[in-house]
Amino acid sequence: MSLQNRWTTEGIFGELSQSVFANIRESMVAKDAFPRTAPIRCRKHDLMSNIDRAQVKAELLPEAFSDVWAYRLAVHASSALNVVVSALADSDAAFHFAASDSSATALMLDKLSVSWLMGNAAYGTADAIELASTTIAGADASRAMLSAAEAAYLLAPANPISVLNYDRGVPLWIGAARHLGLIVSSVVEEDAAAANQIAHAYLLSELSTAFGKGHVETEALVLGIATYLYGEVGWMASPSADNYRAREWGGQASFVRGGGCDCGTYSTGLYADVAVETVPGFYFYTCAWGLASSLGFYAPWEAMGTAPPLNDTLTRWIIDPNYEDTRSELGIYIDENLVRWWQAYEYCNVSKGGRSPTCVAMILASSSHVVGVMQ
Repeated sequence: MSLQNRWTTEGIFGELSQSVFANIRESMVAKDAFPRTAPIRCRKHDLMSNIDRAQVKAELLPEAFSDVWAYRLAVHASSALNVVVSALADSDAAFHFAASDSSATALMLDKLSVSWLMGNAAYGTADAIELASTTIAGADASRAMLSAAEAAYLLAPANPISVLNYDRGVPLWIGAARHLGLIVSSVVEEDAAAANQIAHAYLLSELSTAFGKGHVETEALVLGIATYLYGEVGWMASPSADNYRAREWGGQASFVRGGGCDCGTYSTGLYADVAVETVPGFYFYTCAWGLASSLGFYAPWEAMGTAPPLNDTLTRWIIDPNYEDTRSELGIYIDENLVRWWQAYEYCNVSKGGRSPTCVAMILASSSHVVGVMQ
């Protein structure tokens, strides 16, 4: 009877709960608990300090990857939009961007075979701006909407506040969207409200000056464009944005875009060179995101060869947080998988030059290379 009870639903969950809490307790109090020692059994004591620091950083990798994965989706809202902009002539792109999504616009996009990339996103901004105007006291929707010339300005990548300018405009629009509650703020920002306010205020000032609109109309315009890009049915939610994000990380060079791995106002300490100022006091942060620059690291089948990019399925098994609970042996969100990836790196690092992956070689690889990679 006790055996039968154990294998009821309640019994199984009881066993799982005990196991989970036992693992948590062990990870917090065991002698080799956080910060974990390196997964190399043949290391020397004089290398431990560097390896342990790398291990501490390794513990933070999954959360950092998850945050950047989310941020890059916001960046690729602009990439998805640009697919449609590029399919249209400049004048058509600006005209329809300023207009509402009419049946004529929908028919045109169908003929260009881009509709399937859009999901529920609209190409025209007028409806989003009109709706935003109703939420801001005193705003006149007709004055808040874009003219064709203003639309062309926002779509010109050379303009610093363009929604297609990855090095300045895109981080600013993401910061403004965070201020408006459309995107989750950076987890490393000490004062997220103040940081996001800088981006929002800058866009208000620049757009008011460039377009000659009143303050409340400009507020409606910024809210409308931000919702258009990052709202529930905006470009960030489109299939195209998700495809760009996966293929960029998987190493397909044609899908790589700028915009960094985060934006905000926080200090980067010794790594100040990764902070690129977009406007005074507001930065986007560069990082080696995606595999495009790493595919040539280890390709022993040919001299100077490169590995092929990953397909979308493999990419998601490895990096997508939505796959965290699938128990994939590739996903970086499971501790033992992260250790396996580190061990694979160490093996490749010492063997790619024709060296035998002995204990001595593995020690030297760990001390001289792994710490740099973890940084």
